[in-house]
Amino acid sequence: MTVQGATLLTIADVLVGEVWLASGQSNMARTLGDEGDAARTTEHPTLRFLTTHPGKGGTTGEWKSFTPTDGPAMSAVAFHFAHELQEKLRVPVGMVIGAQGSVFIQRWFDPQVEPADPGMKRGGDLFQGYLAAVVPYAVRGAIWYQGEADARAGYDRVYQQRLIALVRYWRRTWQRPQLPFLIVQLPNTGPLQSDVDQETAGWPLVRNAQRLALALPGTALAVGIDIGDGKVHPSHKQPFGYRLSLAARALAYGEKGLVYAGPLYASSIVAGRTVRVRFTQVGGGLVAKGGALTGFAIAGADGHWAWGEATIAGDTVTVTSPAVAAPTQVRYAWAANPLFNLFNAEGLPASPFQTSEPAPGPAEGIP
Repeated sequence: MTVQGATLLTIADVLVGEVWLASGQSNMARTLGDEGDAARTTEHPTLRFLTTHPGKGGTTGEWKSFTPTDGPAMSAVAFHFAHELQEKLRVPVGMVIGAQGSVFIQRWFDPQVEPADPGMKRGGDLFQGYLAAVVPYAVRGAIWYQGEADARAGYDRVYQQRLIALVRYWRRTWQRPQLPFLIVQLPNTGPLQSDVDQETAGWPLVRNAQRLALALPGTALAVGIDIGDGKVHPSHKQPFGYRLSLAARALAYGEKGLVYAGPLYASSIVAGRTVRVRFTQVGGGLVAKGGALTGFAIAGADGHWAWGEATIAGDTVTVTSPAVAAPTQVRYAWAANPLFNLFNAEGLPASPFQTSEPAPGPAEGIP
């Protein structure tokens, strides 16, 4: 590319393609080198990345080509997402990456978005430090992996409102009302669930909030309860990048007929001792992976939970228990490291949910 003025400026090695934004906390920040990922030893000449950092003089960072020398410094999730897109789109892909470990969601947008929320007092600094300098760069969409800090710090009950506020703020800032926003739902972590009522807060509530954020159009969820290997920092990031890329192909690039998400809770009906739960995103059909359905719990008006006997019937699951004579609600995969095995035929897992919370519907004030 040449720019002619009083002098002639020539810029070499310029690519034209797709650019995505990647942000969040440590699981987005962790690099291929951090993960010991074999992909870092490969050269991808049409994959570029810009990792931003806050500095005294403003945001710092420079575009780098993905080489065996520079590749290890790229976010592992962002790399696998970009690589999957390249394989399908056959165009150059660039990733703008701004992420920091152990941070709350409110630090990624202007505190004036929710001025009545006392937890927003520290808002905005990370957005200003990492991302503001790349506005209004024409990004195609954003991938987001965050929520662990909020789950640990007691912000789980306000996470839904803050995540929706974040999406809206970024869309206004980039002047893209339908900017695709793809969310990694927190994966499985810690000891495997052993009690039907093991956890009532933290990870399950943040996951549910991430599901409910789908009320905003142009959003999607990459469920991770089967790929977290029990660690806060999952060892293998390729499955996360792959599932995010499925959502991008459907929402950003309009790929028809693509099953890009696992089953999502839609509605439920109580009939005597049974609750019938209906799902969307069933793809080729609901599947109980590895045997009889597990991970479903059922309760009555008293809120006492019992493991349910669950059976697939078309795009629904019926749940009952001899311990609950008059059920009112069902929940599924409700623990930090839950029991689960409901998938669609395409191999994507169902999102955790509870029927006392609605299926994602239109969020007030959209866009």
